[in-house]
Amino acid sequence: MKQGFDKLIKYQNLEIHQEEMSRNLNGIPNEHEILEKKLASEREVLDQALHILRTLELRQKEREGDRAEAEQTIQKLRGQLLEVKKNDQYQAMLHEIDGFEKKVSDLEEAEIEILMEIDTEKEKVLVDERSFLAREKEIRGQMELLTDRKTQLIATMEELNGTLNMAKEEVSGEWMQAYEHVKNQVRKGPWVVALQQGRCMGCHLSVSNEVAQNFGENAGINHCDQCGRILYIG
Repeated sequence: MKQGFDKLIKYQNLEIHQEEMSRNLNGIPNEHEILEKKLASEREVLDQALHILRTLELRQKEREGDRAEAEQTIQKLRGQLLEVKKNDQYQAMLHEIDGFEKKVSDLEEAEIEILMEIDTEKEKVLVDERSFLAREKEIRGQMELLTDRKTQLIATMEELNGTLNMAKEEVSGEWMQAYEHVKNQVRKGPWVVALQQGRCMGCHLSVSNEVAQNFGENAGINHCDQCGRILYIG
């Protein structure tokens, strides 16, 4: 390996590590958003159960109101019954009272059914609430871990930037110029790769014989004639 080439490899490894950390850091907001959606989904399950329970309780109050209104009507009709003189009117009013009493009975049965549904739904809400609180605690914990990881990544990135700058200063201008040129041409790293059995370990294609044999002491910087990456004998 040519003199100083190891310093370029060191710089590249640091830079690739920096890019990986940067991707991890940039991905944290998306991970956080996914956790928020999970939490919202868990909350929606509980909210649906609560909505059903509130709907049943509202129906129960409506039935109570209807029953109370019917009972008041019965009392009113019975009071009017004392004032009726004609038999046909009396019988008609009794029939009307019977109708309202039947309505009260039906409403009472409906109330009992709704109360049973309410009891069942309350149990379901309790189960869903326990499940939600457990999942919320778990997801909040994951969010806190993300926040801690973000803080750690930022601190490590700052430290790595200083190390990277020092490593760059150790690389000769010739090597660095060639390295930056390859980076402009090849999107994905690594940009300095080994040549093994005549194949570039970057693109995994065979290089020409001229490139494969151009690794003498006085040879210049060798590039893969397929992808352009800088080569060294691996």
